[in-house]
Amino acid sequence: MLLIQFTRQKAPGFGGVERIAGEISNFALRKSIRTFNIFLSEVNECKFKTKYQNKSLFIALLKLIKSFFRKDSYLGDSKKTFIFHLPSLTNFIIYFFLSLFNKQSSLVIFWHCFIKHKNPILELCFKIYQLFAYKAFANLNCEIITTSPLLKQELKKRN
Repeated sequence: MLLIQFTRQKAPGFGGVERIAGEISNFALRKSIRTFNIFLSEVNECKFKTKYQNKSLFIALLKLIKSFFRKDSYLGDSKKTFIFHLPSLTNFIIYFFLSLFNKQSSLVIFWHCFIKHKNPILELCFKIYQLFAYKAFANLNCEIITTSPLLKQELKKRN
């Protein structure tokens, strides 16, 4: 089995999202599951030593995703589980395309929080993105995991 997580910044990190991703990776390793954390930003300066692999994902995004599906890929033919940590827009886009083109892998959404902003224009953009993401998950019959009580209440209201 292989676990592949998509986070905005390098795990384990100081923020809640990256810390949870690091804990998930450590748990998977204790169960002898190979683990990769794919992150989009090097901003995190965390110096923790980890036993799982962190891989940076920049311009070669599509090439790397395509390599996941090749039979001769370094990931092999093992069962793959992808975890996408939201509210990252990039992670949502990667999830959306993988859900359309990869039916044999397990895709899991870990939605950590809703985004709020003081700027009314950015607040509207975030609301539109989050509504679109929620509708996409509902149409794709996706299970959403969250640890936020406020987010859980809001998701129940929208059902």
